[in-house]
Amino acid sequence: MTPRSLRLALFVLIVFTRPVYAQTGGELHFCLHGEPKTFNPVLVDDEASENIRYLTGGVLIRLNRQSQALEPGLSRSWAISRDKRTITFHLRKGLYFSDGTPFSSEDVAYTMRLVMDPEMHSPTGDAFRSGVGSVEVRTPAPDIAVVTFPAPIAGLERLFDQVAILSARSLKKEMAVLGPFYVIQTTGNATLRGTLYHMLTASGWTSSEIGTLN
Repeated sequence: MTPRSLRLALFVLIVFTRPVYAQTGGELHFCLHGEPKTFNPVLVDDEASENIRYLTGGVLIRLNRQSQALEPGLSRSWAISRDKRTITFHLRKGLYFSDGTPFSSEDVAYTMRLVMDPEMHSPTGDAFRSGVGSVEVRTPAPDIAVVTFPAPIAGLERLFDQVAILSARSLKKEMAVLGPFYVIQTTGNATLRGTLYHMLTASGWTSSEIGTLN
């Protein structure tokens, strides 16, 4: 995509998420100097769309951009099998997408199947293609998701920082998100307005990380 001089301003209202309800706060302002190609996190392949995904996408494991350490996101803990093919996520309970749809392991399964679907041509899925065969996703409980790949993947857990979880049930599709922000309005090609959903613990999303995008 050819970079544009057009400035895209994203105005964000802060929301402190509770198990059921949210409360609004102030606003965050920053600019993107290019128009996002897509709001679908599965199809992101440009910088502007990646910035939107980073702000709106709830991920199972968050890579801290300052320390490079892996931190809990939508998953409170995870474990990798000895053969490096299977990762088991223990999910946080009481989380909701921006439209109020409950979050569960079914959403993880739905997202991973989309990411790995050859017909989707997902750039995110390319990093997970470890060998011949399909990816198996099991959901033994609403708060447990088990993903098994056909071959070992080096640094497997780090790759999930790029996988924004989509809702399997929401009518809003990719516009229902689990991340710190969600887009609620676009005005022409110049203005995006959004609301911040603070769904992670203090060790997850930090104001200092948001500041690096200014």
